[in-house]
Amino acid sequence: MLMRESLFAQTTAAEVHAVLGPKVQGLRHLDDLVGDQPLQFFIAFSSVLATLGHLGQSAYTAANVASEALITRRRRRHVAGSVIQISRMTDVGYVKRQRGQYSAQEMARLEAYCLPMGERALHALFAEGICAGQPSPSPGAPSSSPSSPDALVESESAIITAGIPRIALTDDPEGAAQRGVTWATNVRFSHYWQPQPRLRRSGQRGLPGGEKEARTTAASSTRARLTQAKLRADARTIILEGLVAKVRSSLHLPADQPVLEPTALVDLGVDSLIAVDIRAWIMAELGVDVPVLKLLAGITVQEIVAEAVAGLAAVVEAE
Repeated sequence: MLMRESLFAQTTAAEVHAVLGPKVQGLRHLDDLVGDQPLQFFIAFSSVLATLGHLGQSAYTAANVASEALITRRRRRHVAGSVIQISRMTDVGYVKRQRGQYSAQEMARLEAYCLPMGERALHALFAEGICAGQPSPSPGAPSSSPSSPDALVESESAIITAGIPRIALTDDPEGAAQRGVTWATNVRFSHYWQPQPRLRRSGQRGLPGGEKEARTTAASSTRARLTQAKLRADARTIILEGLVAKVRSSLHLPADQPVLEPTALVDLGVDSLIAVDIRAWIMAELGVDVPVLKLLAGITVQEIVAEAVAGLAAVVEAE
């Protein structure tokens, strides 16, 4: 492994080749040597930076992504191949050896950016790579399950990522980004946003919230209004109004176009990108997780509201 710390605009072609050569050319030569032999495993060591990216490590990130593309090419040849994206190693490896060269601020940023891994965790990750890298059946070979485009895509992307921490939605995403978790505000990582209960019992009936929670949610009108709701019907009305407003703003709907409760989101024109945005809003405002695939599967506005109300009621009952 060879790393060079520099911004992309300041990186020379020679530095890029120096970083890409050992990983990419080395893996390419190894692939050429073994060819299509029936191996038990063929694992490329990548980094979690290939998924998260990192300021100053564009060449190293590109080298990891290129090696993953080579593994995808092997998978399409129906031979063994997988990728393990390793996180920050704490007891062995490059970071441990170079720890003395990092400043305290750099180490704090690195520790916030991805979760630490030990040698035992690496062994487990390697074992998962062996299982995930088993060759898929060739087109002419018999298969126990019917083939599908989804199965083909899954077989071509045997990449296992480790070390991405969950971000609690009670944290300020902008503050997390300032602490070094630059991907915290990227909706593509919304699966790692951890919804937190937005309501707390304060001795009242229904769906109320305490003064402390009201202060923390004052920046969002829907959350702030929910903390004042005393009846389930009131909470339902607030959620419906907030969801409709979010759908309108996301789709840039004219004011005179109604958004009826029995209408499915996909019928309104919601695509995958907008669904990710709406899911993020639901998690942040209501603390309820509605998967993107569910939003794209024909769920209606009315059904989303009902699910959110049920989720909020469950939080209050549990407390």
